[in-house]
Amino acid sequence: MTTTMLGRVPAGRISERAQQVKPGRTALNAVLGVFTVLGWLAGKAFTVLWVAFTHAWAAVAYGWEAARGPSRGQQIAALTAEVQRLSDEVRRFGGPG
Repeated sequence: MTTTMLGRVPAGRISERAQQVKPGRTALNAVLGVFTVLGWLAGKAFTVLWVAFTHAWAAVAYGWEAARGPSRGQQIAALTAEVQRLSDEVRRFGGPG
């Protein structure tokens, strides 16, 4: 059974292919592969840190607003939006808006 398996292996083609491998090129590919993996890991780490930072920032902002109330600019923006909505309602019902 072992001889039949060895008979199917194309040893000549494997030897030809092995002789075409250049050690410098192989080493360069290995080094570049390491840098590629490091870059990928750095990208993932940055993404995780960015998501953590933005969530922490939003939590602080939410806590600040809960403790002190919305800022003057936010209050004005909310009131302006409400006035616009009411003007649209008046116009929709045919009034002078």
